[in-house]
Amino acid sequence: MRPSRAWALALIIILSLLGIAACSEHASQKLPQGATSLTLHSSVVSSTEDAEALGYPGSRKLVEVGDTYYLAYRAKYAGVYHIYVSKSLDTGTSWQTANGGAPISDPTNKNSQRVPSLAAGPDGALHLVWYGADVKSRSKNERQIWYARSLNGGATWSPPANISNVPGYGGQELWQEHPTITIGPDGTIYVTWEGLFQTDSYRQLKLVTSTDGGSSWSAAGDVSSSAANQSRPSLVMLDADTFLVMAYATNSGGKAQVVSTRCLRQGGIECSEWTALSDPVFDSRHVSALYSEGAMWAVWRASASAEESHIEVSRSTDGVTWTRPEMISRLEKGEYALFPSIGMVNQELMISYVQTRQASLPNEAAEPGLLKLAKLNQTGWTVETLSDNVAITTQPERSSRFVLALVLGSDQSAVISIIAVFT
Repeated sequence: MRPSRAWALALIIILSLLGIAACSEHASQKLPQGATSLTLHSSVVSSTEDAEALGYPGSRKLVEVGDTYYLAYRAKYAGVYHIYVSKSLDTGTSWQTANGGAPISDPTNKNSQRVPSLAAGPDGALHLVWYGADVKSRSKNERQIWYARSLNGGATWSPPANISNVPGYGGQELWQEHPTITIGPDGTIYVTWEGLFQTDSYRQLKLVTSTDGGSSWSAAGDVSSSAANQSRPSLVMLDADTFLVMAYATNSGGKAQVVSTRCLRQGGIECSEWTALSDPVFDSRHVSALYSEGAMWAVWRASASAEESHIEVSRSTDGVTWTRPEMISRLEKGEYALFPSIGMVNQELMISYVQTRQASLPNEAAEPGLLKLAKLNQTGWTVETLSDNVAITTQPERSSRFVLALVLGSDQSAVISIIAVFT
């Protein structure tokens, strides 16, 4: 957070009921209305002080299990950021903090914990990962990947376990960051992140798996090594044995490019060499992806200069060959589209993102702007504005209703709340 700007931030769940009057008597905080056909109301999930309390949208934070919704985020406990999960049993009208209101990360740890990713297994068990320094670490940058699970709907959680398994780790700054967790149809758990081992010259994506519900984990290894820094992964299952890992990669002097690798599990795991999806003319980052009905979709932000950015999308039927990136909407100079999140809602493809007039590319932070929603129809993409004053968004990979979590910002207070949109 920048000291020069006063933030009023809300980590809220917004409910929008299309064609039905919103139940505003249940809304504990109203959102400012934008130019939208949806009726919005909101309910506060939690308060925090961080515009990036949800982390980046490439890893999923919001899941639907039956009629229950779960959201992972970070908020302060005893002055330090920790990882929390909240749940709603009434389609977002009210929320309660899981784990008896306590953080899932170790509350005795005085090092901030960041960027959670949440997934639900076929049996409904919840699996959560994040990164942060160990309670005994000498530096906040000695970051490791942590895992916890709940077998009872979030009521209690297992103690945090370090699943990074970094070779040679002994307190030095071999940091690991930005994990994402995905569960295959057979229950196998996959966790990938960007990390640095003693033998690495570049930050590489690492991968571990568990075949026993998170009780034990494989040793960490590279997804597919390359002479480039790899960052902000997203992992999507194609079937029980095949998955794609996507990220953005940078090398010395080069622009960031969105890349993908196709991996096959047969005994061990073998992944192809990285394939570039994005146009090398643009600096492209923050990819969000999903697989549905034989098609793989990837969406990211692309920028030709520090004076603009836009959202691009590409499609593949085999995870190897991709369509030429398509721009969702063209923006004017001085406008920035940031942090896209893609989801499938009852077979309808939707992309949410933030459009703002302030951004520090290429390493942008969350800035307040318009909440945009793009839908795919027979003639292409249509885009509408849902709200303003929004900093970052995330949505489930798939859900029975449109539900969207976001950070709401304003200039008048310092509260962060959580928001979900239902149609």
